[in-house]
Amino acid sequence: MNNIHFKAQSGWINDPNGLCFFQGQYHLFYQYFPYDLAWGTMHWGHATTTDFINYEHHPIALFPSVEADQNGVFSGSAFIENNQMHLFYTGVKYHNFGADIHRYGDKLFESRQLKITSSDGFNFDNFCGKQVIIDKLERPFGDPIHSRDPKVWKKAGKYYLLLGSNVVQDEQPQGALLFFESDDLSNFKQICCYTQKDMGHMWECPDYFEIDKQGFIVMSPEGTMPNCEYPSHVYIAPVKFNYQSSLEVVEELKLIDIGLDCYAPQTFVDENDRRVLISWIRMPKAIEEKTIGCFTMPRVIEHHSTEICYRVHPSIEAQFKPIDIREALYVEETYKINISLSAGQTLKIGDYQIENSDGVIQFDRSTIFPIADAQLCKVHSAKYQGAVELAIYYDGYIVETFINGGTEVCTHVLYNHEPLLHVKSDAEYQISALQR
Repeated sequence: MNNIHFKAQSGWINDPNGLCFFQGQYHLFYQYFPYDLAWGTMHWGHATTTDFINYEHHPIALFPSVEADQNGVFSGSAFIENNQMHLFYTGVKYHNFGADIHRYGDKLFESRQLKITSSDGFNFDNFCGKQVIIDKLERPFGDPIHSRDPKVWKKAGKYYLLLGSNVVQDEQPQGALLFFESDDLSNFKQICCYTQKDMGHMWECPDYFEIDKQGFIVMSPEGTMPNCEYPSHVYIAPVKFNYQSSLEVVEELKLIDIGLDCYAPQTFVDENDRRVLISWIRMPKAIEEKTIGCFTMPRVIEHHSTEICYRVHPSIEAQFKPIDIREALYVEETYKINISLSAGQTLKIGDYQIENSDGVIQFDRSTIFPIADAQLCKVHSAKYQGAVELAIYYDGYIVETFINGGTEVCTHVLYNHEPLLHVKSDAEYQISALQR
């Protein structure tokens, strides 16, 4: 199972880290706790691939080894230059411990931004992490505790680093982005801060990139839906960033994935200069006995006029071949379903149902998902009047649905399938299977 969705061989997995194309293959690092099916002291797991289907698993790349990261190697990114891989991450040191040393006790800890360099992408000197932000973050421009997940890039001969953080306004914390600049990739100084009210209390896993000279930010604010069991979600927006003193969000922040199962994505550039996004798919409980959590398929991000669109990476897309829909379909296999749903029509994949209610696209997993407030997802939009085109990728217990050419994507985890997969609809559809 999970042929097109990466997962660890055992243990807990969350945020993708250090995504990059380096020396002929893609490197996928990830937040990893190998000893339990729950979050704990963070390491960086490591895998490589050339096609995003077949992965080779490698030994743990980064692990707690110095005072600054003794309680966790938190999320970060990769920057490639002069045939060197530079890994930036947040190191964590707890002030106090609870009964379990893998969970902090009083919620207080120190966060520092560190860098480790590798010449081959496989050997890392964990005892030589270099601190890249020396100045201690002080209020009001950032949180000395909750500032993390560095993303690094280069522009016009200078290096830039972005952190997720928060600031205090009207005595309440609200999410913030902290921007830093460097001449040497080793010593970064803060240049500006961006914040926004009513968008959560801490912004995790920030990302900045440009497509055709248009800037974008991606971030994972905590607490945007405070009354839900999944209160934190992922947003994207086009921005204007002047690289000196300010950032302006020029359009409303928009959910990257309407299914609400995705969190903490990261983008990178593939071997053909496409901007690609991979996100963590969180799970309320393990489906397989050895591991919990997995990643979305890599999605190519495109910007058409004023619309952000996503499409499955072509290396995966090319592996699907049409099959006769009368054939028996098995839960453990991987399929793609193309369908045009007109108003009033439905599609059922086992107990998972998608319905077009003339402007409202409804995804219903109420009998096969344990979290009540994430069982039913509805998309309300005038652009869905009439028929809606769906490309649905089913992979054992993950379904990713690309709506109208990828203007929206809905990712859902499913539980409790029967061995045979029954697909039914009152509309015509085509099925393709993944060729292995």
